[in-house]
Amino acid sequence: MVLSAEPGLAVGDRVVIGLDEAVLLRGAFIVYLLPVALMLLAGSVGDLLARQAGMASDLPALVAAAAGLAGGLALAAARLRHVRPSPGRFLRRVGPEDQLSGSLLSPAED
Repeated sequence: MVLSAEPGLAVGDRVVIGLDEAVLLRGAFIVYLLPVALMLLAGSVGDLLARQAGMASDLPALVAAAAGLAGGLALAAARLRHVRPSPGRFLRRVGPEDQLSGSLLSPAED
């Protein structure tokens, strides 16, 4: 991620940054959905071919699903190497009184 330096910030400061929703969704699709979709598709094709060949074993579907997952992960990795880093936005500095609350930083409650 590329983030322009803000005045008054030093290395090690905790900050909150903002990301464009479309960039976040595209990244999630590439990293999570693509490999799983290819795994399910390849497993289904493997099962279909095994049934047509008269095999009663699930092994062809398992092998095809594993190959689909591996192919999906390789495709996702290759795709991510060609993705241009998206600029984040500095939103605010996190102070010592702030704590993690779910996925958002909020002031600590006593």
